[in-house]
Amino acid sequence: MLYISDDIAIMNEGQLLEDLIKESGMKFDTVAEKIGKSYHTLLRKRKLDRIDDDIWIKIGTILNIDISQHIPRLKKFVKNSYASNSNEALESRLNELELQVRTDSDDILFLKNRIADYDLMIEAKNEVIRQQSETIKRLEKELKKYR
Repeated sequence: MLYISDDIAIMNEGQLLEDLIKESGMKFDTVAEKIGKSYHTLLRKRKLDRIDDDIWIKIGTILNIDISQHIPRLKKFVKNSYASNSNEALESRLNELELQVRTDSDDILFLKNRIADYDLMIEAKNEVIRQQSETIKRLEKELKKYR
């Protein structure tokens, strides 16, 4: 874990922090990408919605980079990256929900067919009961004749 201040830390995702500290001559886009990953982890872990400029400067100091001139670009990168990740997450969730709806629809169709089958069985049993009832009435009439 890389502590930025007393209450803010960037979580280590794999070798991310070692890479950031070891690579002093890396391109800014690489740094931005790596900070972006850490930024999102930070947001998830600490439930923050943004990192203030002074924290970006502290991150730049840790990376031995004058980051102050890049803050607007970095904020834009992270915002776009976050939006992209959010869209991917939303699309993934939408796909899961669509699959669930299809599964639920199949289950509902199965249950409707089952209910239709039971309705037919009930109808058939009611017909048997009606016929038996008629038979009983007929037999009672015949029994009355012989009494």
